[in-house]
Amino acid sequence: MTVLIAAVGGSDRAVSFWSRLHGVVSLELTGHFAGMGMDPARLLDSEISELVSSDRS
Repeated sequence: MTVLIAAVGGSDRAVSFWSRLHGVVSLELTGHFAGMGMDPARLLDSEISELVSSDRS
């Protein structure tokens, strides 16, 4: 977590980053996306892109 905090510039940002990614990955691993007709990889990519772009603004 220390590396993540350093990478995103603060503990609040790191917790937000971690919780959003952890949520998507957890839902995929437990099969919650199976019946939704969506691509979990696209959702994960979208979350990462949004987190990275919002971190730069």
